[in-house]
Amino acid sequence: MPRPEIFESLKNDFVLCSLYTDDPFDPRPAVLLQEFAEGDLTVPLYVVVDHDGNELSRLGWPAHKPVMEVEEFAKMLEDGKKEFAAANKR
Repeated sequence: MPRPEIFESLKNDFVLCSLYTDDPFDPRPAVLLQEFAEGDLTVPLYVVVDHDGNELSRLGWPAHKPVMEVEEFAKMLEDGKKEFAAANKR
């Protein structure tokens, strides 16, 4: 069960998109992933972007870590929200 505060933030503050890269007959998702990954092809890779596709925050799951910490994910979301708010004040 997701943490209520993270679930509420995902539900109210973000538009969720999933990109599946495992279809060998459709290379488009892999090309899009490489655009955001910039050499960091960790999976899963979470990226917060603005309306124009500019990256605001990211979190990749390093292969050496067996579990992603909830706090890491929550911080990535919060950082993305702060960057979005700051960019829209200009």
